[in-house]
Amino acid sequence: MGTEELLYKALLTETTLLVPINQLALSTEKTYYWVVKERVAGSQSTIFELADDLSRRSAKVEFQLSKQTAADRLSGLQTEEDYLATTEPMMRGLMEAQYLEDQEAVLAAFTRYQELLVANPNNGFLEQIYIAFLIRHGLFDLAEALLING
Repeated sequence: MGTEELLYKALLTETTLLVPINQLALSTEKTYYWVVKERVAGSQSTIFELADDLSRRSAKVEFQLSKQTAADRLSGLQTEEDYLATTEPMMRGLMEAQYLEDQEAVLAAFTRYQELLVANPNNGFLEQIYIAFLIRHGLFDLAEALLING
């Protein structure tokens, strides 16, 4: 992989990374891949040398952006009887977040939870559900911060 193909690079000090995917201008017509490389030990350079030894790289994880928007995905939920019977905005929002997660639209679900937290500050029930979501997706640092700081 040459640097002209590199779209995003980060030096990790934690076990999780939130990538600003909206800023990368990825196309739904292309296949991309994610790979993690171990930094060369002992490098004193301010430019981080990455290990080229294949044994020090993760396997490639291919992905494509979905052409469906969150709104497109939610259209299936918005015709369901339970959703239509619920008038409380937070409960509808929770149903939407769970539905998006079930559809494997994790970033959209994450965004929906963030919106709910802003609209419903200091709601312990919502925070617990959000923490469970974060843990399910390996975002342990974010979950721990929320548990500690509330």
